Amino acid sequence: MSWWEEELAELEAWREEEAALSDPLLRLLCRCRGVEEGEVEALVRAGLDYDEIVARTGATRGCGGCRNVLRTMVQGRSS
Repeated sequence: MSWWEEELAELEAWREEEAALSDPLLRLLCRCRGVEEGEVEALVRAGLDYDEIVARTGATRGCGGCRNVLRTMVQGRSS
């Protein structure tokens, strides 16, 4: 395999990885607890409130960095 074929293969691998990261079902909302954005969106659509989502998923119980994002998602439902 030539150098440019190797670079092309590497570029394609990066593109596939980037596509996976842009999928909301695969994006992590809470890295500490491994809670995906798609899971939280489904719970919000099901009508769960902030406290119920925290209790069910464990989100916000690690470093707390996802707290505001989760609140915004829940508030967006009620707007």
